[in-house]
Amino acid sequence: MDPLRKCVAILVGVGLATTVSAAALGQTEGSPGQMALPGDQAASTEAAISETTVTARGHQVAAGGSAGNLEGASCPTDFKMLSGSCHPGYTNQVRIINQYPNIALNAWRCGFKNNTSSNRSVWVYTLCGKGGLPDIVEHRLQIRRFTTTTLTNADADRILGDATTTMQTNDGPGDVACGVSMVRDGNVATFSTGDGSIDSSAEFSTLIGLPGWIKAVNQINWCGGLIPNVIGCAPVPGSSLAVVRFQASLEGILWAHEFGHNKGLSHRNDDPNAIMNGTISSSRLRMTQAECDAFRTAPLIALASQEVMPAAGESSLMPVEDFVRQIFIHGVPYDQASQYGPDAVPKLLEMLNDPAEEAWWPNIVVVLGMIGDPSVVDPMISFIEEEMDGELSREHYIAKTSALMSLGYVVNKTGNQKALDYLKASINPTTWQDKDVGQAPFQASTTERSIDFSKHAILGLALSGHPEAEQALRSLQQAPADTELGRAFQAQVDELVSEALDEHRRIAREGLDEYYETTQ
Repeated sequence: MDPLRKCVAILVGVGLATTVSAAALGQTEGSPGQMALPGDQAASTEAAISETTVTARGHQVAAGGSAGNLEGASCPTDFKMLSGSCHPGYTNQVRIINQYPNIALNAWRCGFKNNTSSNRSVWVYTLCGKGGLPDIVEHRLQIRRFTTTTLTNADADRILGDATTTMQTNDGPGDVACGVSMVRDGNVATFSTGDGSIDSSAEFSTLIGLPGWIKAVNQINWCGGLIPNVIGCAPVPGSSLAVVRFQASLEGILWAHEFGHNKGLSHRNDDPNAIMNGTISSSRLRMTQAECDAFRTAPLIALASQEVMPAAGESSLMPVEDFVRQIFIHGVPYDQASQYGPDAVPKLLEMLNDPAEEAWWPNIVVVLGMIGDPSVVDPMISFIEEEMDGELSREHYIAKTSALMSLGYVVNKTGNQKALDYLKASINPTTWQDKDVGQAPFQASTTERSIDFSKHAILGLALSGHPEAEQALRSLQQAPADTELGRAFQAQVDELVSEALDEHRRIAREGLDEYYETTQ
């Protein structure tokens, strides 16, 4: 059987009974990949399609080469893409490395890796349908990135395609196949406003006010309040959102989650598999019909539903190593992290010294700070000061800067003088100039790194709520610095310091428990 005929048989015989019913035709319940049997809703819905067709496009992949975004042929006029298939040329040495729908082109998209020693032909097929298809609400979104944030058109298309697939697929009980798509509107543009790090209410408001819907930045430390290591933040409701780049396989879920906030949705933590859960993983795929309705509309006011949390007594405190190995979209939740006591510190410090746990170092240092035991001060400072020539991984950099902020938690809870003095000294960027603590992939120089470290020390002082911290912050506004770098830094952080003082006063007045009760 030739490749086209074989692919048609596969797509019509299997894909239409599974992929189409789950992704586009409103299958009710059942595990992903379950083949529809006579009498199933999927089968009866399939019959409503009046016509199907398969398009095909061949490509060459060079020996030993990769091709990440090879397009299939678009569906004919009046047909909609249902699903697709990648054909690696009848050899297990040509691997499929990615595949996802390209909603904008109404075609399937595939990636291949050719591990053979000769050029290979590969095929991309798109299954198209006419009639009986649900109405798809298409959201065309302008996307912008900070100048030093990496995000290409192909990246954006992949992420939006993943988000669309997540929303259009029925992933089992408690989920609906939602007729909505997210599509890139124009090329990914750049902006240079700010420094690529969102550290205050004013910076977040400025970012949200820029043209475009999705804004990609390097770091977020403010989302309703000061909190380290946020990966996404959006007004509820709103027409713009902020994200950072992170694990490619999960970015589609993140963008869908933040877009849900823009549509008026709050967190739904009673379902560990909900898109709107406060943590993110490959299983956070499900939405209710009410959430689908929100994704399909553009509400002008927030929905009446409130954030749903697990009922009291339903869950016990999980082992601390499992807790920090979660991806928290809006930062580590203070109310949960602060329940751990000093007995959790040795395990967390062990993980902080283990390179295999590097992906979780940002969470680890934040939880160590939120526990607030004085024994963490020396290890945290050593972690920040560890010499690392050259470029740090993003996770390592976020962990070092989050550790600076987290020392503020320790000062808040214990009044530890060593941590306080360290933060006070660290707000002077010249302190960092001669230290080989490494720099982030998005930083062009050690000077830029030094300024960023000092900014995080300012945020740490704000979190401390300590009287001496207020004095140190005010000194940045009052006494002129004695170096050119210091004077430039003072001018750059004037607004940040003002906001840090506001947050400091609020934390000193309310305490961290009440502060995070209203901000997280």
